[in-house]
Amino acid sequence: MDTPNTIGFRRRHLPHWTVADRTYFVTIRLKGSIPAVVAQQLQKEHDEFLASNPDQDAWNDFQRARFLKIEAVLDAGASGPKFLNIAPVANVVAKAFDWLEQKKGWLVHARTVMPNHVHVLLRNRDGQNHRLNAHLGVFKGWTAREANKILERQGHFWMDENFDHWCRSDEKIRAAVEYIRQNPVKAGLVSSPEDWPWTVVGRPFLADPTADK
Repeated sequence: MDTPNTIGFRRRHLPHWTVADRTYFVTIRLKGSIPAVVAQQLQKEHDEFLASNPDQDAWNDFQRARFLKIEAVLDAGASGPKFLNIAPVANVVAKAFDWLEQKKGWLVHARTVMPNHVHVLLRNRDGQNHRLNAHLGVFKGWTAREANKILERQGHFWMDENFDHWCRSDEKIRAAVEYIRQNPVKAGLVSSPEDWPWTVVGRPFLADPTADK
């Protein structure tokens, strides 16, 4: 199995493992999109799991399960803001994805703007994966300012921390594309992926040359 070239690792509430020459699946959600009681329960489960000294495989399984729990809450949209359901705000986010491609060298394979979160699958064509967090920080800062102007509000717009992980194979990349494409359907927003105006898929697909087979 190919060993990834690690260029950074940090952990807050979530792990952030940065490797070179890979494709990343990233989820960014609105501040307040998870009810406090749910967030507290997730944090409790996280702390208890870490205390059990899990191995890497167990940790990966835990993170996948946690992601699906959060996604279920986001897709249900039972509480919290849904600012991204407002067309001018969604347009701001879409424009910022174009900026990532045109100005920062990120190939956006797929993305969708949901009412309270976004998913994006991207890879840097110039080998600048170590800039992922910085570039997403600028992305979030600009979109937050522009969205707040439209909404005539102040305060935090996005959650500080993103969910991000690198895809270990071409199969994982394809699965992420399909997940992004189907998310509006799974959330009950439309009956067909093509009916959701804020999803873009089918950009030129570039497989990672070093991806695990």
